Amino acid sequence: MKYLRRTIRRILQEEACASLNDKIYGAIELMYQEGLKLEYGLYAPDFVTVRVVREQAPTTVGYVEGTRDDEGSHGGPCLGAYVIGAANIIPKYRGQGLGALMYDIALELVGDDGLAADRNSVSHDAIRNWKYFKKSPDYEKKPLDDKKGTYTPDNSEDDCDAGSYFEHGGSLFANENPVPKEYFQKHPLNNVYIKKDFTQPTLECLKANGLIGKKYV
Repeated sequence: MKYLRRTIRRILQEEACASLNDKIYGAIELMYQEGLKLEYGLYAPDFVTVRVVREQAPTTVGYVEGTRDDEGSHGGPCLGAYVIGAANIIPKYRGQGLGALMYDIALELVGDDGLAADRNSVSHDAIRNWKYFKKSPDYEKKPLDDKKGTYTPDNSEDDCDAGSYFEHGGSLFANENPVPKEYFQKHPLNNVYIKKDFTQPTLECLKANGLIGKKYV
């Protein structure tokens, strides 16, 4: 396996992929090894989709989809971010970086609008990606408020539902006794994430190595 990974690293165009961190690069190695390709689309201004597929026996290995709605269907404007509404990876490929890769591509596509977690429910597998983004220096973090504007009452633009936060450690009694602002906003599900590098390096690496399938327009 180590020899195979070294061989794949030699095949992949190093210059096009040089700026990627190990987690993202490892997922691209996996795609090359498994014969997977990425499909994507940004239906401006309100829908983004990213898919990893196996072309030989057409199968969707995983997908991430998000929507942006200034009218507030996510419990508030949520800083104008694209909010993930659907995401999945088949069991064989979980825990190998493909989730982080698809989210990273979605982040590149939406630019400075940013990406936020589903406001109602996030799986235990998916929350690992948000924890990764929270810790990584590659992404800017913009904290959100709850949908009642508890923490920043003078700013309604960051109001956003926090159901998934309650699902993953948030206080169920926050309405009666709100947790401190710092505690609420440090949670990985209560932030909008924006990729700092706007040159779309992950997408360019995939393009350079022939790992792009369909582009939805």
